[in-house]
Amino acid sequence: MTEIVFKNFISLLSAGAFFKDVTLEPMSRFKWYQLLRVASAYNVLDIITLEMIRQASKRALIIPQEVISSIKEETSDKDGALVKEKTYEDFVRGVDKKFSNFFINRRMNKLISNEVRSIDLSVPTLVFMDKLSDCINEFLISGPNFRSIIEVGVSLRTKGDKIDFIKISEWIRSLGMNSMASIIGSYLIEIFGFTLDEIPFVDRVDSGLYSKTFKLLKNSRNNFKIDDTSEIESVKIRELIGPIKRPSTTVFRYFMRCPIEATSRFLSNISKRLSNIEE
Repeated sequence: MTEIVFKNFISLLSAGAFFKDVTLEPMSRFKWYQLLRVASAYNVLDIITLEMIRQASKRALIIPQEVISSIKEETSDKDGALVKEKTYEDFVRGVDKKFSNFFINRRMNKLISNEVRSIDLSVPTLVFMDKLSDCINEFLISGPNFRSIIEVGVSLRTKGDKIDFIKISEWIRSLGMNSMASIIGSYLIEIFGFTLDEIPFVDRVDSGLYSKTFKLLKNSRNNFKIDDTSEIESVKIRELIGPIKRPSTTVFRYFMRCPIEATSRFLSNISKRLSNIEE
């Protein structure tokens, strides 16, 4: 991935998810398809394609017409909706196991249970905590997940005034996840232009994430079905977007941010491998 592809990728995500006014840079058809492949790998293809169509309707010739024509059929039955939010009834039934550490999961369930029975219950706060913990989990599994980061950002932008950030700060600190929550907030600030005022639970902003994220995507393993000199016929996007491997990462990448959970995941992975050997 080249820098111009990455820049347009982030611009399209910012416009599609957060309605930010952006300026796209012209690219070859090959690079637009490269961008779509990365979007597919990071589970934001619907957001990217819908925004590409909107941008093409406003700014002719920026995106080649062949590319727009080939994605319209694929997006005709999609609305780009994000994950459906949980309701009060969902939280009454409890929360899914999110972490590897038994005690962290038990603490998480206790926090949710106490809030559900609280006289100053805040469902938006519960929903936000659920999205934030999912995003943390995604980071620990495979590194930055644009979809989860956007889910957190959209929740902040649409319901930030209804979220009790004092509770959020207390909860993530009791779970030992305040440092992980800060890096998610840092991605929203550094990549998507959020302000520190919008994310009160951030302890400190990690600088340089834009360049680090570009380097991460640049090192993605892309086995293209086409090359830069190929003639790209007008075919369906799914025929051009083959399998792509996201950059691998280990849980110890974030060990210093959440050592207890990182250790539990490491031991859990060893246990699973031993079980597979025995089978």
